[in-house]
Amino acid sequence: MMLTAASLMFMGGCTEEKQDPDAEQPSDTVFLSQETVSVDNSGGLAEVVVTSSGDWRMSGGAEWSVPSAVEGKSGDKITFEIAPNDTDADREARYKIFTGSAVAELTIRNVAGYVMELTSDAGNSLTVEESVVYIRLKTNIPADELDLSFTDRGNDWISCESTTEVFGTVVMKMKVFANTGYAPRSSVLTISGHDLSATVDFSQDQVDLLSVPEDDLLHEFDENGGSFSISVSHNIGYTVGELPEWIQQDGEIVSSDDRDNPGLKTDIISYKVFESDEPMRNCTIVIKDDVDGTMSFNVGVSQLNESIETGTIPDRNLRIFLESDGWIEFIDPANNSDQVIINPEDVIDSESDYYPMFYPQIDYGPADIQSMQGIEYFPNITSVNVSNNDRLAVVDISGLHNVTGLVQVHGCSILETVLFGDNTGSLYMSNASFDAECITVTGTAITTIMAQGGPYMNYSGPAALDISGCPDMATVDLAKRYGVKTIYLTAEQKSAYESGSLTITFDADKSPVELVVK
Repeated sequence: MMLTAASLMFMGGCTEEKQDPDAEQPSDTVFLSQETVSVDNSGGLAEVVVTSSGDWRMSGGAEWSVPSAVEGKSGDKITFEIAPNDTDADREARYKIFTGSAVAELTIRNVAGYVMELTSDAGNSLTVEESVVYIRLKTNIPADELDLSFTDRGNDWISCESTTEVFGTVVMKMKVFANTGYAPRSSVLTISGHDLSATVDFSQDQVDLLSVPEDDLLHEFDENGGSFSISVSHNIGYTVGELPEWIQQDGEIVSSDDRDNPGLKTDIISYKVFESDEPMRNCTIVIKDDVDGTMSFNVGVSQLNESIETGTIPDRNLRIFLESDGWIEFIDPANNSDQVIINPEDVIDSESDYYPMFYPQIDYGPADIQSMQGIEYFPNITSVNVSNNDRLAVVDISGLHNVTGLVQVHGCSILETVLFGDNTGSLYMSNASFDAECITVTGTAITTIMAQGGPYMNYSGPAALDISGCPDMATVDLAKRYGVKTIYLTAEQKSAYESGSLTITFDADKSPVELVVK
């Protein structure tokens, strides 16, 4: 039976179609709601939805990016927790999401933020002197966007001298001014910008002080005793030395703050001196600092029976010389008092032709005296040698009356006046130069001035020599002493010179001398 074409077509349509083995089969798929996610430096949350042809899994990432899941089904959402970026560089976390053979890539970017890290010392302990401190910050904040603030008025003594930016580092040069006060000071510097900050501590020592007023360094009593006090200003610890049994502290120390000098305290220490039947007793109370002992004060206390002979010798160095030779005793062992005990009988004869001699030397060197006041207590002196005391402008022996030998003044470069009084000795000015415009010599009995330059050297000055106050002058020797241009004398002396009874010797060819009548 023949099939119709329609029948054949129907049969063909119902026949099962055979698959072509070379035909492309359906593939796996995975899609992301966004392939790149950017988060600012403050961090936060990021969400990505996964659409896939099957279950998916995820790999990759970074410690600062934490996903809520690493596998799931199509349509699931992954939430990423992004930590703040506290570095000065951008950072990326890369992920791969797999479904079968399908792969999708995800990039999470966390942009760089501002950073600030102190890389120099956070604390600076400074001495009282002016100093410079360098502060170093690792930061990407421009220097002109940084703000500096101080606590406790630190800006009064700390200033930023300059700022330098080099390769991500800001260097600040800070000048710390000298502390002239008696209190330590401190301040905290805060450097801030873009919600970041760093702090630097500054502390500076105070000027150490331990002081006792000059009026409190000497206390004198008679045999009846009495009381006294010592005022001690300080901002450091100090120690008071031991007391003798005849002095005791009277009550507690009274301490108060010094209103005019912040940081200082003033202690008032009171003492009592007991009665005495001894001729003399004295002591030195030593007050010194506990830091290194370099600040020290000697407080002299003396108790003297009024029957003992005393005298006044203002020059401290002269007192030292006289005490070392046994001519005096200190009432105050610390030698702060110009009142001394006189021992005139200790000026005794020796093998010297000129002794008893006043010869102020200590350890074979000049005593560096400025005043001879007090030698009048020693009337047995017959000769004086004050040579090389180059701060002695006035040589005064007018209080003595038995000087018959030489009065030697060579090396007294600033000498201006010699007062002989009624002494008959000779003034010896040889072997020295003098700076004064004029040296005036007076004396009712002096007859000789030897001012020659000496056998080997020529010595200069003074420019003038005044002998008008020496009526008995017989000889003035200026040979080889260049620079003396004028001699002042009386009319009587001028007549004596012209008659030959007054001899004035000088080198006229090299140092012409004019005789001027006063």
